[in-house]
This record gives sequence, structure tokens and C-alpha cells, in this order.
Amino acid sequence: MKLNPVPPDFQLKDPEIALILCCARVKLTPEMEMRLRHILETGVWWDKLMGILSYKQHWSIRSFVFYHINCIFPGILPKAIELPLRQQFDRAKTRNQCFTDELLKIIALFDQNNISAVPLKGVVLLNLLYNDLPIRAFSDIDILIKKEDLSKAKYLLINSEYKPGFDLTSDREEAFYFRFDHECDFIKHTGDKCLEFEFDTEGALKGNIYLDLHWSIRSRRFPRQIDIEFWNRLSYIKIRNQRVLTLSPSDLLFFLCIHGTKEAWYKLQLICDVAEFIRTNPQFDWDKAIKDACRLRIQKIVYLGLLLAHMVIGVDLPKDVVTEIKSEKKIKSLAIQIFHRLFHKNMSRIPVKYALFLEAQLLETKFDKLHHYGGHLFLPGKGDWAFLKLPLPLSYLHYLIRPLRLFAKHYIRI
Repeated sequence: MKLNPVPPDFQLKDPEIALILCCARVKLTPEMEMRLRHILETGVWWDKLMGILSYKQHWSIRSFVFYHINCIFPGILPKAIELPLRQQFDRAKTRNQCFTDELLKIIALFDQNNISAVPLKGVVLLNLLYNDLPIRAFSDIDILIKKEDLSKAKYLLINSEYKPGFDLTSDREEAFYFRFDHECDFIKHTGDKCLEFEFDTEGALKGNIYLDLHWSIRSRRFPRQIDIEFWNRLSYIKIRNQRVLTLSPSDLLFFLCIHGTKEAWYKLQLICDVAEFIRTNPQFDWDKAIKDACRLRIQKIVYLGLLLAHMVIGVDLPKDVVTEIKSEKKIKSLAIQIFHRLFHKNMSRIPVKYALFLEAQLLETKFDKLHHYGGHLFLPGKGDWAFLKLPLPLSYLHYLIRPLRLFAKHYIRI
């Protein structure tokens, strides 16, 4: 079922943006294919299209655009446009294969050492939601483990030629850091040009494999720690005949919406993921999922993700879900704000204050909002350690230093 007709704010006069939104999916419905044909026949300003696709937040959408246009109208793309799009499409395919190989090696290594590991995003979404098509590009590997397995996992990764992205000088410092954060990044330099991607980190070596090791879905700054429930509902999928743990369907939806909100939905790819989840799960138990979201106090976060998938990508939602979303008046205005930000050139980086405000608007209680703002203001993290390394007995001074550092960073331009 559809919500009310798309509001005037969403009626696009810009054919280049309309074309991108038509292509931002795995399968084109007959209606979308007809719309795409009409846009192409009417005329597209190709330089403007490539300009939009060159924004950092949309580089991963290039493969969608090339794939669908090449299928419907092969040869219509000007050579100057087709060549970079085809090259990125081919690179994404090769890079996805390399990252899948590396992920499966790490999962097997962890399994041999009795570490339960759950891949997040990237490879799993490619297989579950995108039919293993290279249109869903990704640039790193994300793995969720249990906190008690951190030291063992870190040791295994270091022995596998990974280097921690953040240097801690003692086990006690590491324990203090792990207490407050929820992920640690590792880098493996291979020198393989297949792993290069256009928006590599400035100054970073090319040919790196970036791995984020998570021991929680969100940091302690997020008021709801829901990892235990996620671990209790895991299932298995097969990737290249290897059994891999994955989140249950409802938990995958929750994770996609929580992650999208954390990133302020600044990338169209984040919305595509939710839309493809809806498309690939026609028998999904929406009643139970909504009840679970309400019990976990994340229903507004989930509603926003679902509404964005509906309004931006055009997927249908069940009648009961539509009724629930209509009852939350703030959600629609937030979705429209996010849409307008999607195609701003200066959105290549997430405005920290906007992301903080957006998440607060979606929390259910005053206590959750207080925890959210207080956590971001006082709970120390990686940036605080990098800013000032204190002797361990003085580590708790970071609680006082953090608000001063944030104030200087965001309000004093020096």
C-alpha cells in the first residue's frame, strides 16, 4: 500500500536526479522502466549527471546507473560518460570478489578459534539483497563479534598482516577504550590495484583492505544496547558454499535503519538497502517486527527508514505499517529534509550537529534524549585519545576534556 501521493517537494523537475532515482534499485518495475525510457528519450544533460554522481555520497550509485541504462538503451551513453562508468562497474565487480574472498578467510579463521563472527553490511547485503550483482559497491569489511573475544580476534588479525588503525600502548589503555567505543579499525596493505576506489581516504595507501571490527551495534552513547537480542536470533546463509552467520531478517532491518540514522541518511545507497530489504522479503512478519521495534524503543528510527524507502525509491509498504507511520507526524517532515540534502554537493561529509539532532528527534523518551546528548558530550572516544594521551590513572579526565575539545572543534575555527 502507498502513503499519500508523493508531496510536491518530491516532484522532480530535474531529469538527471529523476534518472538516478529510477536506477537506484536491483530490478526495474515496468513503470520504472517506462519512466527511465521517457527520461532518456526526452534528453539528459550528461555532464550534469556525471557531476552529481561525482559527489562522494553518490559514487556507489554509478554502478546502478550504468547497469540499467546499458541494459535498456545500450550504446546511448556518450563515450566520455560510458568509459568511466564501465570502468567503475568492472572495478566494483573485481573489488567485491576480493573483499568476499578476504571476508570468508577471516570468518573461517575466527571459526577455527571458536569466535562467533557476524558480517555486517557489504558482502552480506550483496548476497541477501542484491543477487550478488556488482551494482552494490562497498569499500570495507565489517564484522561483529562478542566483546569477550576482542583480544583473541585482534591477535588473529595482527597475525594475518592487519595493523590496528589506532595504537594503544597497554592492555589497560585498550580495556578503557573498549569500554566506551564499539568498533576498532584494521588495515591490511596488499598493493593490489583492484582494491583501489575513487574516494579512498586522503593520504591513505592505495590497495588497502579496511576492516572494522565491531563488538556492539552502537556505542554506549546510543541509549538502547540491543546486541544481546541480535545474538539470540542469528541465522545462517551460504556464501560460496561456506556457512556464514547473519542477522535475522527483522534485526537486519533494524540494523539498516539504525545505521542509516547514525549516518543521517546522507547517502542514497543507505536508502536503497532498506528498499531492497522490503523487496526481497515479501513474507516478512511486519506485525512482529513493529512490536519488537516498539519494545526496543527504536520504532521511530525504523519508521523513518521505511518512509524514505517508500518516498525516495517507491517501494510499497503494508497497510498496517502505513497506518503506524502516519501516526508519527515528525517522521514525514524529517524524510523531506533528508531528501533535499541527498543531492547537495556539500553533503560529502555528514554535519555532526545535524546527525546528532536527527537521532535525538527519533528517540522515544526524554531519558533516551538526555542519554544521547549526555553520552555524546561526555563519554570519551577515539578522538579524545588521539587529542591527548593521558597516563592511565588520569584517563577519567577525558570526561572533562571531551566537552572542551568538542566546543573548540565545532565552534572555534582555529
